[in-house]
Amino acid sequence: MTQGSRYLGHRALRTLERLGDVMCPGEGTLPRFGDTGCIAWTDQILEVTPSGDVRDLNRLLTALSFLPAPLLVALLRRAADAERAPGPLRPLLRQFDLGLRGLVYSLYYSGKGNGGQSSGVLEALQYDVHCEEN
Repeated sequence: MTQGSRYLGHRALRTLERLGDVMCPGEGTLPRFGDTGCIAWTDQILEVTPSGDVRDLNRLLTALSFLPAPLLVALLRRAADAERAPGPLRPLLRQFDLGLRGLVYSLYYSGKGNGGQSSGVLEALQYDVHCEEN
C-alpha cells in the first residue's frame, strides 16, 4: 500500500488492509487482498458514505490498529458468529461484521486494482460478463 486516503488516516487505512488480508487471504488462484491493489479504491466508496459514518469507521479502524493479529482474527470470528453472543452484544457485533465485510468485499470483488489495472480477482473466478444483441 503506497497511497493515502482523503477519508481515512494512514493507521486506519493500514488496518483496513490487514482486515482484508484476514478476510481474503488468497486461496488457490485468488490473490490476497493486499496484493490486489483494490485498497486504492477506498475513497471512491467512502465518497458517497455519510460523513458521520466515515468518522466512526476511521475511529474504529484506528482503535483496531492496536490489536495484535490473533486478537483481530478472534474479534472477526466472534463478530461473524454474533448470534451466539450475549443479547446486548449481538446487534453491535452484527453491525461490526456487516460494515467491515461490506467494505472489504466491495473492494475485493470490484475487480479494480491499483493504477486502473485489474485486481486479478475476477479473472481468478473466471467471471466474465458481457452483453450480446439479439
